[in-house]
Amino acid sequence: MSNSQTPSPQPTPLETEDYVEGISSSTIDVTAIDSEDLREEDIPAIAAPFPSLEPSDPNDSFLIARKLRQHNRELVKTVVQLEQALAESQERLQAQITRSRSADALLTQQSDDLNETQAEVDHLTTALSQAKQEIRDHKAVITELNQKFKKAQIQLAHIERECTLLQESHSTQEQQIVAAEQEVIDLQSRLERQQRYTIQYKSALEQQQPIQDLEDPVVITPKQTSVPKVSRIQPWSKQVAQPKPPSPILTNVNVSPDPEPNLEEILFPVEAEEPSLAVSPQVNDDLEQQLNALEIEIEAMSQSKENQDIATVPPAVKVPQFPPMSISPKVARKIMTSSPTVAIPAANNWPSPTLNPIRTQRKRSSLAAVDLPSFPRR
Repeated sequence: MSNSQTPSPQPTPLETEDYVEGISSSTIDVTAIDSEDLREEDIPAIAAPFPSLEPSDPNDSFLIARKLRQHNRELVKTVVQLEQALAESQERLQAQITRSRSADALLTQQSDDLNETQAEVDHLTTALSQAKQEIRDHKAVITELNQKFKKAQIQLAHIERECTLLQESHSTQEQQIVAAEQEVIDLQSRLERQQRYTIQYKSALEQQQPIQDLEDPVVITPKQTSVPKVSRIQPWSKQVAQPKPPSPILTNVNVSPDPEPNLEEILFPVEAEEPSLAVSPQVNDDLEQQLNALEIEIEAMSQSKENQDIATVPPAVKVPQFPPMSISPKVARKIMTSSPTVAIPAANNWPSPTLNPIRTQRKRSSLAAVDLPSFPRR
């Protein structure tokens, strides 16, 4: 039976060894595989060691060859599996290297970002310190400005109080000045009235010269009689600020050529007191008493003279021609400028002076019967 079957050609042990050595040397690189990258499931189980190749029987060579071929196929499969495991391990290694490089790059970038962030934090810390210092400086400036503002408010209040006091003082002074001006105007009007009374009194005295010593009687016509024109005293409320014309008394009165040494004292009795603003009540009373006494004396003289003329009427009287009264320039200048024109405001509480009463005209029988001006009584 063994003769009828033709055995297939079996490789010899030498050929099998050469084949295994060729495959192992050309395809398998065991040193390139990292033992740590190989997992246990990727490594196939290695076949059992070869059985003994020494044939005990020459007929068993066929079995040995078949076992060798089977063992070679298992080895080839193992090599293929190992190559696949190696390729997968290399791929995983490359992926791990790529991931490691990416992680290194990311770590480097994060380190750079961290450094930049740290630098920015340091800059912000410095800026915060500067801002805190500026805030402290601003608080100090604000405190100083508040103190200055309070001082300015105190000074302003003090200045306002002083201004109020000054305004009150100014108002008081204005009232005093107005009162003084009013008193000056009143005294000025009284002085003017006294001067007019004095001039009229002087004129009346010059008219009442002794007539008994005159000679060569003549008939006096109304045209030859020189009677001073006495102006009526206007009320104070109607006086206006107008320049006063020269008094007709000084131009129409004929007086004796004898010098009058006390004429200035008679015309200007209170000229020395005119600059004074404040006059005591005693001085005013004295002025009023003098005016009243002067008026009473003039009126009594006029009445007594009229009664005497009516009792004894001379046939004719010769009026002597007196030269005009000579007045020095100094006296005339004082007469014209002693009483400046002042606008007197109308006041309802001032008493209006009494005007001259209206008298009926009667025929003059002599020079002594000339009507003299009568002064109002107070």
